[in-house]
Amino acid sequence: MSTENTMSGGLAGVVVQAGSIGSIALPDRPDPALNGLPPRTPAFVGREEELERVLRILDPAVGESGPRSVVISGLPGSGKTELLLQAGHRALGEPGWFPGGCLFLDLRGYDERQRLSPKRALGSLLRALGVPSDHIPPTTAERAAFYRTALAELADTGRRVLVVLDNVGNSGQLRNLLPGDTGTATLVSSRNSLADVDAALLTLRELSTEGGSRLLAEVLRLASVEDDRVVAEPEESDRIADLCGGLPLALRILGASLADTPARPLSDLRRELAESRSRLDVLQRDNSGVRAAFDLSYRRLPKDQAQLFRLLCLTPGPDFSTGTAAQLSGLDGPRARTALTGLARMHLVDQRESWDRWRLHDLLQSYAADLASPEEGHEAFRRLFIYLASRLKEAVTLFRGGTPEALGEWPDNLTFSEWLQAESTCLVHAVAGLHGAGDDLLTMAIALDLAPYLLEQHHVDDACMTLSAAVTSSRRLGEKKREAVLLTHLGLALKDLRSLKKSVRAHKAARRIAREHGDVHLEAATMNHLGLTRYEQRRFSDSLRLHRAAARLFKRSDYPQDRAGALLNAAETLLKMGRTQDSYKLSQKAERLFRRHDDAHGRAQAQGSLAVALRHDGRLGEAADLHAKAVSEARSLHRPHTLAIELANYGSALMEEGRLDEAVLAMKEALPLFQEIKDRRGEAQALGNLALVRQRQKGWSGALDMHARACELFFELNDDHFLAHELFNTCNALLRLGRHSEAVDTLETAAGLFAMTGDEPGELRCRDWLAEIVALHGAVARKGGAP
Repeated sequence: MSTENTMSGGLAGVVVQAGSIGSIALPDRPDPALNGLPPRTPAFVGREEELERVLRILDPAVGESGPRSVVISGLPGSGKTELLLQAGHRALGEPGWFPGGCLFLDLRGYDERQRLSPKRALGSLLRALGVPSDHIPPTTAERAAFYRTALAELADTGRRVLVVLDNVGNSGQLRNLLPGDTGTATLVSSRNSLADVDAALLTLRELSTEGGSRLLAEVLRLASVEDDRVVAEPEESDRIADLCGGLPLALRILGASLADTPARPLSDLRRELAESRSRLDVLQRDNSGVRAAFDLSYRRLPKDQAQLFRLLCLTPGPDFSTGTAAQLSGLDGPRARTALTGLARMHLVDQRESWDRWRLHDLLQSYAADLASPEEGHEAFRRLFIYLASRLKEAVTLFRGGTPEALGEWPDNLTFSEWLQAESTCLVHAVAGLHGAGDDLLTMAIALDLAPYLLEQHHVDDACMTLSAAVTSSRRLGEKKREAVLLTHLGLALKDLRSLKKSVRAHKAARRIAREHGDVHLEAATMNHLGLTRYEQRRFSDSLRLHRAAARLFKRSDYPQDRAGALLNAAETLLKMGRTQDSYKLSQKAERLFRRHDDAHGRAQAQGSLAVALRHDGRLGEAADLHAKAVSEARSLHRPHTLAIELANYGSALMEEGRLDEAVLAMKEALPLFQEIKDRRGEAQALGNLALVRQRQKGWSGALDMHARACELFFELNDDHFLAHELFNTCNALLRLGRHSEAVDTLETAAGLFAMTGDEPGELRCRDWLAEIVALHGAVARKGGAP
């Protein structure tokens, strides 16, 4: 099928009187000035899905079920024009779609000097349709009516036209150019969203890493079929795509640069991009480049939007709130939201799925940083971070159940917990930025409030990074007691990361500082935390001693809730030592203390510990009821980690009571909670427990799959003791499936791990079971399963 774009006929002989249109005659040939589309590039990858979506809308067979116009929008350099041309050429090549050809016009909506007004644009389009200049009406309204009538008549006579309008500046420039009939289709590209016109809207996002790498490879392949640098250095290619933020214009510029220098490795270009003060300097070729594309949009911004855009380079983290933008710019909330909405219409910021949160593309952030002056940036920087620090202190105080000294209205209609959840990642980035900028006081202040929340939510990597930076800042400031607080929290993060020796060192250093300063409460906290690490090292006697000593010090310093927490830790250690009754009594004591001081979170945790002790004592019904109560308490607190733990324990209690379907429901609710908060150890334990339920339901293959996933997680976490338990539990499923030699190998591995972690009873259980299997010479596993 030919892809010829020339018009098959024109229009003339039109009589215009008093705004009415008379008869339309078709001349033999149209004016050739605007016939046909510009050429499309053969290097088109990463937008296949978007192209098919546009073609579905243009397909005449779809009928009149939706708009026949498509507006393609996106940030500068995102490939809007190229998608427009690709869709136009494909549509013109489809038999019977647009037999009348194509009208193409570049409206230059972002060029102040060359921008076409609707009146001039209509004149150009009418001339392209073959209308002589002296027949073109004088006013915009008359030209629009003439134009629509002409397109409708072409469609009615079997010569339907595709109208392609590139670089439309705003809705006002476009509205008079849209056809009025249902047969003629229009393709539009714009940097603005143009949501107020009757058209299907398609917003282009950045290319994926894979899509960006494919585009780079295709640009190089077209320059030379022998260029295999992307194949030879795939990781470097992916990194280049990421450094370009998935922006097609940037990738095409780099592709052309690489084509000019065939011997240059991708690694060298990647280093230049990564190390350049401004990546935009690298993304330049001749008189065009990414910066020039951004300039066209920036120059059109009103003063308040331009100022806000410049300052957005200071936002920490992957996105930001309207409240953050307001603090940066000095605008009030409604005016900041209006300015951001304007920037979003220009695709200079993206609105996220969550209301009132926004994102700035990496290259636009670099561009904004080049525009911002040091003076306005410094003032805005301090204003923002002082605001974040004060808001964080209020939010964390409320999160812990306290009452802040000065409680203001929460920004963006969020609760304090929603604000913490939304801003925690940005605050982590803020600490890194402040530390890098040498602002030790704010680094320390934010970390002291943020780290306990991060640990509670199990954002362990973020907590470790934040605390490490803050410890360095506290030492530079000579703030010894704050250093101790930060160190003991760092010890908790290191424990969760399974860096147990480093955790011990951090806690001991914190305890030494606390004792030097005579701070009894801080010393108690360090001992309590050190006890948790000793528990993970399976040094249960040391753990118990530390928790009991911490409880006594907390009592001396009059911190009853902290004392209750230390007692609860001691109770869990006693349970591990087989002292069930002692554990139950201590958990009861802790629960009474939490209840007396109205600590709902502590009470839920204590109820969970009491329920586990009841399970160990064989009182399964009572345990399940108490677990259910703990789940209900945890659910009301909106603390996902506590809820996940209580649900998992409840599921185990239901399993032991034989209520297997209910156990599956509880465990399946816990599993995604662990995954969401990135508690991989909790996830692994939940998977292992769910596998045990499947075993009881005789779903051996499904159980084996879940055991395998749990084992992988424990292995990645370097948690040898839990891995040993999981391998042990896996063996029964292997035996039931007749895989006896695998069961033997698995048990031997588990026995070795138990021995390595000092669990002699665990090792003996493995050895006894191994002897039984070997005695049976690989025969069918014994009916009772695992001993």
